[in-house]
Amino acid sequence: MYGGNLYGTPRSSVEPILDAGMNVILDIENEGAKQIRATYRDALLIFIAPPDIEALAERLEGRGDTSRRDMEKRLAVASQQMEEAALVYDHVIENDNLDRAISRVLDILGVTDTDVSVQ
Repeated sequence: MYGGNLYGTPRSSVEPILDAGMNVILDIENEGAKQIRATYRDALLIFIAPPDIEALAERLEGRGDTSRRDMEKRLAVASQQMEEAALVYDHVIENDNLDRAISRVLDILGVTDTDVSVQ
């Protein structure tokens, strides 16, 4: 559960891709990451963090699609997630610059941008 909503990715969506020898990238929160770690011990977990909670608040405000109340909830959850990230993930990358953050993820994955395919 995240922000009062249930989310999930069915194994039936992931396992055929893994069985085909490809990698899967999931956009998940800490509880999901813990479940992935328990199920797939060799999973590589990367947390993409804002520079700080204030920067996240500015980004949310800039979108203009989040109510003040929802923003406060999201920031509270995000703060907790950020505090716990180093204990859950293999890498924590600060997204202070999008190009630099992408480059760091690709370096960790050991791929070049020509190796990346989105499905």
